[in-house]
Amino acid sequence: MKGLLDGVAVAGRRPRLLFVHAHPDDETLATGVALAHHVARGDEVHVLTCTLGEEGEVIPEHLAHLEGAAGDPLAAHRRVELEGAMASLGVTHHLLGVTSPGEPTAYRDSGMVGSPAASHPRAWAGVDLAEAASAIGEVLDAVRPDVVVTYDATGGYWHPDHVRTHEATVRALASRADAPALYAVLTPQSWVLEDRAWLAEHVPDDLGLVVPGPRDPFASSVVPDAVVTHAVIDPTVVAAQSKALGFHETQVVVGDGWYALSNHVVARLAGREGFARLDPDTGQPVSAGGSSVSQDALDPARFRQAMGRLVSGVTVLTTTTAGHDHAMTADTLTSVSLDPLLVLVCVENETRWLAAVAQAGVFGVSVLSADQRPLAQWFATPGRPLHGQLDRAPHRRGGQTGMALLDGALMQLECRVTDTHPAGDHAIVVAQVLSVTLPDTVGPALVHFRGSYGSIA
Repeated sequence: MKGLLDGVAVAGRRPRLLFVHAHPDDETLATGVALAHHVARGDEVHVLTCTLGEEGEVIPEHLAHLEGAAGDPLAAHRRVELEGAMASLGVTHHLLGVTSPGEPTAYRDSGMVGSPAASHPRAWAGVDLAEAASAIGEVLDAVRPDVVVTYDATGGYWHPDHVRTHEATVRALASRADAPALYAVLTPQSWVLEDRAWLAEHVPDDLGLVVPGPRDPFASSVVPDAVVTHAVIDPTVVAAQSKALGFHETQVVVGDGWYALSNHVVARLAGREGFARLDPDTGQPVSAGGSSVSQDALDPARFRQAMGRLVSGVTVLTTTTAGHDHAMTADTLTSVSLDPLLVLVCVENETRWLAAVAQAGVFGVSVLSADQRPLAQWFATPGRPLHGQLDRAPHRRGGQTGMALLDGALMQLECRVTDTHPAGDHAIVVAQVLSVTLPDTVGPALVHFRGSYGSIA
């Protein structure tokens, strides 16, 4: 694969790279290899951070008092963490909208969709796009980079601040006659599968960490190998990346060749990062031949982005085999027939739930209410252990099937599988409804839109 500077003409000075990120630690987690590699090359490397991550989940118990406290003391602490990581990596750092040390930040971590933080007047995701682009444009004017690196259109995992960072960066570059080369961070699927196999062999079993399996879902930034056209592969800088991550103690636990966040899901520090070049006018990937991907191109990532704009309800599907409960979050429940009563769900072929329901032949459906968003996030967490996964989800057992049905759901179904149809990388599971449970009162529903959770009454 090509490197980030391949084809970039620089005359009479060192190449200059700018990495644009949403929160502290994003820079080292997503692009730490590229940062350390280009510093070691002698290139001029800059990092722009748009917020101080005020809504981060704190890992160490001795710092737990910072999380959610009045006055945002977590922001001040993470600012120090960020400064340490940037100094360790040897990069030049910029905070968006801050021109002197200690100056208050202009924008704040937005949290997730539907959270109180999302409505904060300084929330980054809620800032007018023109204003956000102008703020990033000021940094572009000051740095004048040859290369800019940020997220893809999904933000890597659909966090609203990451999506806004992508949108604002693209907007800031779109009107520039001398626009630098623009890249998005993307990971080839084959790398992820290799990393998961490595983690299964190298992460100790007694740490309470979750190692994703080969059938667990991928993040939105994981794409078919052919989509990734550029890479930085340098295992020699893993030590530098690990050292920088160590400064982000509130957010990251660093091990020997791996790290874990507050969700306890472990990831590998593999010394490699993938990228795809973006068209600065559209924010869409550029083909390997150098031409822009058309607006109606049948690209998997673009199709996923398009379908993310279809608002859907959120369900948890449950089944049981060999005494183990299997559960997963899904947004594909569809009514098929009233005579007989039939529904269908579409499930990725590699999921543990699909393999389990093929054996059980029955499953439960719980349509979630707005206040059950944490359960939706939990049952969508890759690699979570089977044992005890329902402990945090109050539930009852259905009278027809014995499947777990979540308390507080807007409605519950028990179903028996009648047909399973292969459909590309998914399977369509058709089932007869055996029971329907409706609560007396119905509150707002949890919905899924553009990769984030929201609510509708």
